[in-house]
Amino acid sequence: MTPIAKELLTRAERDLANARAIASIAIPEIAAREAYLAVFHAAKAPVFERSGKTPKTHSGVRQAFGQVVVDQGLDQDLGRFLARAYECKTIADYDLTRRISADDVEPIPKRAEQAVSTITEILERGSGSPSE
Repeated sequence: MTPIAKELLTRAERDLANARAIASIAIPEIAAREAYLAVFHAAKAPVFERSGKTPKTHSGVRQAFGQVVVDQGLDQDLGRFLARAYECKTIADYDLTRRISADDVEPIPKRAEQAVSTITEILERGSGSPSE
């Protein structure tokens, strides 16, 4: 695993810890944002391993990561979760009419933890690098 991929996973773990802590004090919008960022940073790691670069946009990361999911034969829910978490982040950041409730966010940090763990396992096995 490249040093950049390791750093992305370290960042994902830090974001995950933030999401858990913030969820525990019932600030759902910020918890959802941090959980999304955890998966976003983790998703960038296998994309970087394959191409030596990461997309510059959130949608680019989602698209490139979706291809990793397909190519690796992973559960399609992994890619869908990244999109759902992004939707929650967007609501938290920009939506004036909708809010993220505690019920909405409750499963997100746990699912983000599973996603980060799955991505880490993939990279530790060595799958997805340009040479494989």
